[in-house]
Amino acid sequence: MLNLLKDLQGKLGLTYLFISHNLAVVDYIADRIMVMCAGQIVEVAPCGVLFSNPLHPYTKALLTAVPEPNPDYRLAFDKLMVEKASMPSAWPAPFTVNESERPGLIDMGEGHFVRADKALMAA
Repeated sequence: MLNLLKDLQGKLGLTYLFISHNLAVVDYIADRIMVMCAGQIVEVAPCGVLFSNPLHPYTKALLTAVPEPNPDYRLAFDKLMVEKASMPSAWPAPFTVNESERPGLIDMGEGHFVRADKALMAA
């Protein structure tokens, strides 16, 4: 199915909104990746940039759940739950999101954006 989608994308110039928890699959089909958690965008970047330089703790946790970017490998999502990676209030500064902290997206260059507190990110 993924091969068919990729072939159609190339032949017809299609754009997809492809949603998956498996970043290996997303890497295969996407040019850019938007990582979301708890209904918020936490990181956006071209595939190569995101895989080589993930900045947000949730993105890093997702990547550890996919030890090798291969759709045939089983995902290890249990680590995400144990380390509370999907809980915005548990993320370390400057990424913490809670009642009093609502960081925005920061442009890191090369089309790479991360949700973080700009003042703390610069420190």
